Amino acid sequence: MAEINKSPNLIIVGAPKCGTTSLFNYLGQHPNIILSKIKEPHFLVHEKIGITRLKSLITNYDEYKSLFEKNLNMKYKIEASALYLLYVDEFIKNAKKYLEEDVKIIVCVRNPVERAYSAYNHVKRYNVYEKLSFEEALRLESTRFESDLRISPAAKYFEIGLYYEKIKKILDNFKFVKVIVYEDFISNPKETLRECMSFLNIDNFNFKTEKVHMKGGWVWKNNFYRNSARAFNIVSLIKPLLGENFFRLIKSKALAMTTEKVNKLDKKTKKILYEKYRSDINNLSKLLKKDLKIWEDESS
Repeated sequence: MAEINKSPNLIIVGAPKCGTTSLFNYLGQHPNIILSKIKEPHFLVHEKIGITRLKSLITNYDEYKSLFEKNLNMKYKIEASALYLLYVDEFIKNAKKYLEEDVKIIVCVRNPVERAYSAYNHVKRYNVYEKLSFEEALRLESTRFESDLRISPAAKYFEIGLYYEKIKKILDNFKFVKVIVYEDFISNPKETLRECMSFLNIDNFNFKTEKVHMKGGWVWKNNFYRNSARAFNIVSLIKPLLGENFFRLIKSKALAMTTEKVNKLDKKTKKILYEKYRSDINNLSKLLKKDLKIWEDESS
């Protein structure tokens, strides 16, 4: 009897803040799909990232396989590491080494300007080492990682959004690839999921898509609130005691008191970024044979 392959055979390849967490959790509702115990193990690029930059890294192949040790007979075993797209060459090399030849890959992309700013605000919320303004972080992006090993690669805000070459390499190296545009996904999640079921050749399913995972658009009002939430890990301490519905109510009240909406992206910075991304967006549009006018700068 052939041994069951314990490696994942379905990979969601980010970029960060492109809806990968919601897509991962929605797909996990399907009876033929089992989720990795850790959404973002980043095993296939762990040597590029380094443990000092990302504490949740899986660096051992046996440990990677153990993320799927239950329900191994499921048709699909899925993980979703958002930094695989950034380190695409390392991802391709190790995917071919460790995964099945017919692995299916879903790539999630988003308007690169909006994605970059959303990623900045996300890192600012959760990483105490991100102390720069967005403009400063962009200006120092190519050098700051050499001097501070604590900064996450997710802070390569501009570089991650250069999608064309990265996606072309994935399409050139794997047989089964689907590219999802974030804006299509959030406008009609059920249709995107229906397309995913067709791509995966499994029966459609009545997915519950009301909950948005890792929703952005907010920041802590000050560092005290951010550091307190990080230090005490309030969510894991009180959620089991309160029950799901009451916990959501308390959480919404607490966030209302301690957070505020992010400021809009500076118009000058926005215009500069669109100009820098313009050629890449045009090339990606041709590669995917998809009109990406939805990504145009509406303020220009």
